Amino acid sequence: MQTLPSHRNRRLGFFVAVVFGWLCVGLVQAQITIGTSPDVSVVGPGHSAHWFNPERAGEGIALEILENDRAQMYWFTYDEQGNQRWLIGTGELVTENGSTIAVFPGLITTRGGRFGPEFDPDEVELENVGTATMSFLDCNEALFTYEAIGQQETLPMTRLSRTMGVDCAQPIHGRALFPVTDDARLSGSWFDPERSGQGFSLQWLDRDAALLTWYTYDDQGNQRWMIGQGQREGDQIVFEALQTSRGGRFGPDFDPDAVELLPWGEVIMTLDCDSGTMTWDSLLPEFGQGGLSLSRLTRLEKLGCVRHTPTLLDLYDAELVAEIPVDSPGFPINNRVSAMSDDGSVVLGAFSPNGFRSLWRWEMGDGGLDVLPRQGRGDAAVLTPDGSTIYAALLEEEEGPFGPLSRLYSWTISGGWNRVPDTFTTTTRLDGVSAQSNYLVGLGRRSEEVQLSVWTWGAELGQQEIVVRDGLDYSFSTSGGVSDDGRVIVGVATDFSGPPSSPRRDRAVRWIDGLPDFLKDASENSLLMPFGCMASCEVIFGGGHNLDADLPELSTFRQAWLRTDAFGAEYVGRLPDATDLSVYDAFLNASADGNLLVGDYPIEFTGSSIGIGTRGMVWTRSTGLQPLTTILNEIGVDDSAWENTGIVDVSSDGLLWLVSMRRNNGTGSAVNNTFAAILKLTPRVQPYE
Repeated sequence: MQTLPSHRNRRLGFFVAVVFGWLCVGLVQAQITIGTSPDVSVVGPGHSAHWFNPERAGEGIALEILENDRAQMYWFTYDEQGNQRWLIGTGELVTENGSTIAVFPGLITTRGGRFGPEFDPDEVELENVGTATMSFLDCNEALFTYEAIGQQETLPMTRLSRTMGVDCAQPIHGRALFPVTDDARLSGSWFDPERSGQGFSLQWLDRDAALLTWYTYDDQGNQRWMIGQGQREGDQIVFEALQTSRGGRFGPDFDPDAVELLPWGEVIMTLDCDSGTMTWDSLLPEFGQGGLSLSRLTRLEKLGCVRHTPTLLDLYDAELVAEIPVDSPGFPINNRVSAMSDDGSVVLGAFSPNGFRSLWRWEMGDGGLDVLPRQGRGDAAVLTPDGSTIYAALLEEEEGPFGPLSRLYSWTISGGWNRVPDTFTTTTRLDGVSAQSNYLVGLGRRSEEVQLSVWTWGAELGQQEIVVRDGLDYSFSTSGGVSDDGRVIVGVATDFSGPPSSPRRDRAVRWIDGLPDFLKDASENSLLMPFGCMASCEVIFGGGHNLDADLPELSTFRQAWLRTDAFGAEYVGRLPDATDLSVYDAFLNASADGNLLVGDYPIEFTGSSIGIGTRGMVWTRSTGLQPLTTILNEIGVDDSAWENTGIVDVSSDGLLWLVSMRRNNGTGSAVNNTFAAILKLTPRVQPYE
């Protein structure tokens, strides 16, 4: 027999303590957005994880979903005297009554092995002690039913971990906060072929952590298991503090309070895709020090040695579900789509820096454009996700010391335009809105004051002055986004502390409770333009960077980027037709969770008066950077003759896109020169697949 497992996690003590009951599973889940599972008839590699019963912390199951509908299970538990016990189940996925369950027709336990140099695989005895099944209520909950060693139970199980590269949480295009590295392919079971009868189960977790469980024996031939978390350090995976345990009882008599943790020692692994080595250094004299040569025993489905990067069209079907009549006669060419709600309602208008134009509204299936009386400033107009409310800075009839006054207004179908309550700026610019539209952010002046200030507005507190320009040593030009709690704002600040050759620098800045934090990359270059952030502002997105470092990184300064506290600034590369003749690429908008980013990049375009056009792009964690052109061509839209194409807005879930294409033939008419439509993505695969 080939015994296998090992599991692992990342920051020491975090995951191990969860397994043993010192840490609530909610702390694991707090790192991610747990998606609900619409169809549990599909069970796939995304279910590969550690599972446990929250009322029985201190034991658990390591489940691996393999190719060809096979499943491998390791149950680390105890015997009736409180000693450690582990059982192995090799089974298959079976569909019953429309749902798929994992069936393990034989649960195997072992005895007789000796730890360390005395191990003899011929002394290992196998015993079939029962059967088990695991059925899944959704991606995060399951039922484990066993009949073994004189006991029979059905235990509700909760997911305790997520495996990098095969996470079944939504969305299927991956999560920005959780990169997938080549280490994902190392998940699975490992053993020393010369010492068959013991082994390791390794799970590479989200957040670049690893969880290891070692199933082995003590020096008396009794089963032992050790579990610990670790992380990569150069070529090695280091598990600094594995732990073992005692005190649990098999079956209904299990008491989590009786489980006692014991420190065991360190394990270091060096692995390639199919082989490697490990060494151990135990704190317990009976285990000592040593090493093993390892070979792969199991490989998780979808995690081969060569990682396949899907395209967006591998994951979704795309279709145009509606065209917006922006090329109607009389519709000025400068007008364009501006924002979209989750149901496909659209706001249109011209938002040039100094222009004031009428705003328009369009509803899916309506066909016509509704003019909204009143003129707006040349800034953003935003639409709430439910489509019920439009916010805009509107022009007033009276003049102020700095030109026409503008104030913050909201529009609803029943009430038309109304002043937003509890606002004080009379020269107002609206720059952004939170994902839930409960906070607005922008720039403004009080009626007679010279100073500009960054403001936020929320229904509870009204308009709040967050940052005031401090003379000429520090200023700001825009605010790109605001978090759903109103505490975090991202935008651009200009300071005058740059090098003598260029003392003025625009820099990306994040204000947290009004305190500025200039954002830099790992090379100490200041990020340039942030255009927004996800709901919590954990993900900030934009493009370009300054060349601040002594040895600046020239290959990245035109690239779009996303930034997280966990991983810093991450540049996403450039598409093949991007040109260096113009400005940087940039992400301009995102789904509410920040997992799908959209933007544009410059291309050479001979039909333009300046020889430059723009093209849209999409980024997700699973697919990397993708050109909008490829997706448009798939659905029969040719954008080659259009000067500027892009994705203006996306729905909260990222599955509806507001697409715009424009060109200028000199007529000033929108007819044949503007195109806008709503593109819809429909998942082709279940999140488990």
